[in-house]
Amino acid sequence: MRIDLPGQLDLTIQVAHQSPPTPTGSKEQLAERDALLCEADEFMYIMTGHDSHARLAHKYGEKWWDAIDKLRGKVCTALSSGAEPQVKS
Repeated sequence: MRIDLPGQLDLTIQVAHQSPPTPTGSKEQLAERDALLCEADEFMYIMTGHDSHARLAHKYGEKWWDAIDKLRGKVCTALSSGAEPQVKS
């Protein structure tokens, strides 16, 4: 069912469909990148759920922000340079 409101405009939305680039690197590098993406995905899942602070503390410990800072650094490095993720100690 469609309801037309006074002054309503129909705008077309164009979406550019592009295939993602083919990943490059050795199998080990690709596996590390996949693991990093899975870890980042799990963090985002925790942050968008109910009672995220308790879940963060359970997964990463009481100083969960330190683990998240390391994860952020690895993700930023991987996305900005296209190189394999590096762990900051």
